[in-house]
Amino acid sequence: MKKIAGIVGLALLLGLAGCSNFNYPVGVQQFGGVTGTLVDGVTKAPVGGAGANIQCGGQATHPDQNGGFTVNGIAIGVVSCSINAVGYQYYSVDNVTITQGNTTQLGVITLTPTLHPSG
Repeated sequence: MKKIAGIVGLALLLGLAGCSNFNYPVGVQQFGGVTGTLVDGVTKAPVGGAGANIQCGGQATHPDQNGGFTVNGIAIGVVSCSINAVGYQYYSVDNVTITQGNTTQLGVITLTPTLHPSG
């Protein structure tokens, strides 16, 4: 009986080992981030605050008062980022490569104001 229990225990350990991710050593960060700045396409003024939202790889943030933003905790791989800001057209960036422990620079993102008919 002890022999069977030992074999079953060994099989379970080997099975669990097969489910492990051996691509990264324990404690190594498997995430990265993106950073950039939002500006108005007409005035070139920063677009910041709670009226703007940046989503990238399942994470989100708001830009600061100078339009700057950093989104951290994005799983490594290729992701899409989207920007929604009150008074501006939707903006997206596809095929953003997130690498382990690094911050990808998106640079200055120029947002196009939405046009409202005067009335």
